[in-house]
Amino acid sequence: MRLPVKVGTDISNLDPEFEAFKGVNISPDGPQDFSKGVVTYIIYIEGKGVKEYRVMVSKDHNPVLEGGYADPEVLYSHKTEKYYIYPTSDGFHNWSGTYFKTFSSDNFISSKDLGVMVSAMISLWNFT
Repeated sequence: MRLPVKVGTDISNLDPEFEAFKGVNISPDGPQDFSKGVVTYIIYIEGKGVKEYRVMVSKDHNPVLEGGYADPEVLYSHKTEKYYIYPTSDGFHNWSGTYFKTFSSDNFISSKDLGVMVSAMISLWNFT
């Protein structure tokens, strides 16, 4: 099993915060040292028995954009030699987002927030 984390995360003392439901026991519990490689977790499910999962941490550059953004369109500009990312804003009740932001990146590892590109006083989704 692969556990993605952000670059810079201290994986020598990482608590994946696995949550066990009633009748389920997960061991080990709490922070683990993933810097030495795989950590084996033992999952006991009442009435089902025991299963082992080998968990490794992967330091990824994902997501590229921090925050509630989805459905990105990406364009590459040969003129500026940058990628321009146009996502929808997400995380609002009933898809009620009223703006679109623009981000730029020259490496898809980091991005720069260029601000709001389109703004509306009513939900943009009302017109679809």
